[in-house]
Amino acid sequence: MLRYGSNSAQSEDEGNPHEGVDEVTTRIQLAEWAVKYKISCSALTALLLILVSFVPGLPRKAATLLKTGHVDPKDIKHIAGGKFYYFGVGKQLTLLLQRATKLKSLCCLRLQFNVDGLPLHKSVSGTFWPILGKILHRNSPKPFVIAIFHGLEKPNNLKEYLSDFVDEMVALIENGFDYMGHHFQIVLSSIVCDAPA
Repeated sequence: MLRYGSNSAQSEDEGNPHEGVDEVTTRIQLAEWAVKYKISCSALTALLLILVSFVPGLPRKAATLLKTGHVDPKDIKHIAGGKFYYFGVGKQLTLLLQRATKLKSLCCLRLQFNVDGLPLHKSVSGTFWPILGKILHRNSPKPFVIAIFHGLEKPNNLKEYLSDFVDEMVALIENGFDYMGHHFQIVLSSIVCDAPA
């Protein structure tokens, strides 16, 4: 039986409506739903403002839920003769797995990486050197950005440029990657780059 109070309906058998609500699972399910059905950020933000009273840990903005917010300037490093931001392999895999549900049935994620320079414009000095990744699978999404370097020329210190990436990949290959109760073995399949890279 439902009891109706001032602006709320609750079953007498339910007890506390917040009990048993897993905030992390709810966040992931909402993010997957929003991406799958192409929900606008304004509509998703409006929904979050309603849901936050039922699941207090939810963010209030779509950008926070989808992790599409701005880069914090303090996280930009000055290395190898330029500016560098590391998004991370694990963080990007989490975002991909939220959107590509077919990949969750895999036990192994074979990854391919690419490093290459991208000039901004012929009339502007400066170049981007991103580190890109891709899951090698027929249902895999598009490539994802792991890190990005910007400088007047290519990175002048390879160790500084690749340090975060190498450290994370060593850990992922040794320990695997966990997402929502699934454990994935990580295999580095290949690195694709030209001679200068």
